Amino acid sequence: TPFTYRDSEGIQNNKDVVDIVERFMLFERPTADKILSDIKANVGNAHPRVLATESEFEKIKTKVSTNALCKRLQSSVITNANSYIGQALPAYELEAGDAPHILTKSRAVVEKGRTLAVAYKLTGNAKYANEAFRIAQNAANYPDWCDSTHFLSTAEMAYGFAIIYDSFYDYFTAEQKKVLTTAVTEKALKKAISAYQ
Repeated sequence: TPFTYRDSEGIQNNKDVVDIVERFMLFERPTADKILSDIKANVGNAHPRVLATESEFEKIKTKVSTNALCKRLQSSVITNANSYIGQALPAYELEAGDAPHILTKSRAVVEKGRTLAVAYKLTGNAKYANEAFRIAQNAANYPDWCDSTHFLSTAEMAYGFAIIYDSFYDYFTAEQKKVLTTAVTEKALKKAISAYQ
């Protein structure tokens, strides 16, 4: 049976590297097949599923219609999403730091993708899907996602693409989906695999 993690021993505050590594080795790390079978058992092939399921978005819509706080939150999300429409897209330019990176750009894809996705799911307005694709296509055209110098940039960008791909799955064309999957495969997944070989 897998080890069940509980922070009863204060591991969150532990500074002993050997103890942390040992605890890591105790946790179950499922195989790719197990992860896929768990996803299919819980949500099947339905999209969306990264931020929330379709039924969860329906519950949110109901709350928006009956709850003043939820209505204000929806209004804030819509305002932010509208502010992204047509914004200038960032060119590929490395940021300075311990290592050259694009982390700010990657995190912007996550934030904008998440906001546009929620706005789209709450309103059904295609302008949010179109903007999300425009943002993703721009990043897909970057020569790389800094995999060799700053893999956190790569991982954050892949996460943003996962949100966008999943949230707009039923709206995007096969060609649009291919732009996203090709970018993630070539600029993130293959790079991660080669780092471990």
